[in-house]
Amino acid sequence: MSTKTITRNLTAALVALVLAIACIPAFAMPARAADIASGTSNTCTWTIDAAGTLSIAPASGNTGLLEDYDRDDAPWLAHRDAIKAVSVKPGVRANGGLVGIFSRCANLTSVDLSGLDSSTAVDLSNMFYSCTALKQLDLSGLNTKFVSSMDSMFNSCRALESLNLAGFDTAHATSMGGMFAGCSSLKSLDLSSFDTSRVSNMSGMFEYCNNLKEVKLGAGFSFKGATDKALTELPGGNWLSASLGYSIPAADLASTRNNVADTYTKVTTPVADPDSYEIMFRLYNPNSGEHFYTSSVVERDHLISVGWNDEGTGWTAPKDGDAVYRLYNSYAGEHHYTLSTVERDSLIAAGWNDEGIGWRSDPAHRVPLYRVYNPNEYANNHHYTKETGERDILLSIGWDNEGIAWYGIG
Repeated sequence: MSTKTITRNLTAALVALVLAIACIPAFAMPARAADIASGTSNTCTWTIDAAGTLSIAPASGNTGLLEDYDRDDAPWLAHRDAIKAVSVKPGVRANGGLVGIFSRCANLTSVDLSGLDSSTAVDLSNMFYSCTALKQLDLSGLNTKFVSSMDSMFNSCRALESLNLAGFDTAHATSMGGMFAGCSSLKSLDLSSFDTSRVSNMSGMFEYCNNLKEVKLGAGFSFKGATDKALTELPGGNWLSASLGYSIPAADLASTRNNVADTYTKVTTPVADPDSYEIMFRLYNPNSGEHFYTSSVVERDHLISVGWNDEGTGWTAPKDGDAVYRLYNSYAGEHHYTLSTVERDSLIAAGWNDEGIGWRSDPAHRVPLYRVYNPNEYANNHHYTKETGERDILLSIGWDNEGIAWYGIG
């Protein structure tokens, strides 16, 4: 075969091969969807792919340094509405500020910062501000050792239900204003690693966290921060202390429970300090018609043993408050109780025995005890009750309403 013939045959074969490749069906080589956006941040690259995942990685080699972001101006935020997930690849290092780097990414639902080296980060303000679709966030691996500001870090993340901040080092933090404000779906927070000893701004830290039910604090957490007055408080209401066993109003908790490791659970019904109240027992003498009230278990049990009826708890009295005086008429065999020193002295002058202070009345006037009088009886003609139903029944059958006698706490 001649050289010319060989050349001609090879040319024909190459042409046929090119034509064959050109005729391969398009579905056999699917085209990659175009990225939404991409760019650089110092020595890192970033890409938002067609699925909405923002990926940040070193531009070359094993490490890359981000720009120092001291305001909400990271370049990918120009496409924030397209961002649905964040993935930071190993080797990416912070360069001081990470201010607002994911702020107002309203469609963000997934965050993986496991590759981020934040050991030199100093400012995390607004980092996830108004990420309104984000429900879960695990930042337990985030290095916050040198961070000074966490202002509004999670502010307005209203869908956030789970937030893991285990191991957060806040020893250098000076500002936490509005940190969790507006996290209205958050039910629990573990801040046991927080140290607020240098913090001077905690304004609105838990503002509008209306569904927050449990907060765990460590010995390093003080609501007063670096000052001598409370800078913030938990959402209003009563918080049950796991270590004390009773509830504390939010404002009191912020002023008195500082640098104490404890877990607080919000309760709708206050649980009183057992050292601050006493149960008042109510007894009835079926022979004389007298109702008797005492906080003494010994006195109660003695009266029951001699025929009095035990009617349970009459009310709960505070251990501190205004004195309620107890008097006894030995001729008529009846007791009388009053807040009034004038009434007490008048009865003593008339021959009643002064039995001292029976109990205390609540200065906060939480639970009124009503006093009614039976004008048809010579003795044992006063009755005291916190039940409006019982009061109204007695009034309906002719007893006189003498108003409020004193106040209990429950």
